[in-house]
Amino acid sequence: GVLHICSAKFEDAALYVNEALTMRREVLGPNHPDVASTLCELGVVYYASEEFWRALRTWWDGLKIVTKAMLQTNLDDTDENGSEGGGHSHRHQAEAVRLLNNIACVRYETGTFATSLSTFEESLEMQRALLGAEKGRDATQALLDMSTTLCNAAMVHRQQGNGDEALA
Repeated sequence: GVLHICSAKFEDAALYVNEALTMRREVLGPNHPDVASTLCELGVVYYASEEFWRALRTWWDGLKIVTKAMLQTNLDDTDENGSEGGGHSHRHQAEAVRLLNNIACVRYETGTFATSLSTFEESLEMQRALLGAEKGRDATQALLDMSTTLCNAAMVHRQQGNGDEALA
């Protein structure tokens, strides 16, 4: 699918990613976090082909799945003393951050700047919480992701004529 996106062969990319999505749903079940990851990729295909509303719906579906997974993981990882064990929670949070960023980008592209900005800010809040838990290469990637989100939020501020906020 990725090669087809790079070649602007969006219909072919959508076919391959939809095939992967169908297989993952059949093998893993419809609410598995890997299904959410595939929905994220499918949304990228729609976004690249400027089908913004399809991308938005697809990413919302992925976010619902990963949010359920985060809640379940937090319940499963809480020991009898009430402390969290981490487990897959960080991976699910990172996927939620990715989906939120994508949703915010669609909102930007469709001119809904206020909701775009609030979604970027929600993503940043999650990224800041994740940053302390990441180590090594994951921490470096988390910083890069956060810097991208900050740049995206600054673009929204600039588009709204808030140059001072964009610089902050």
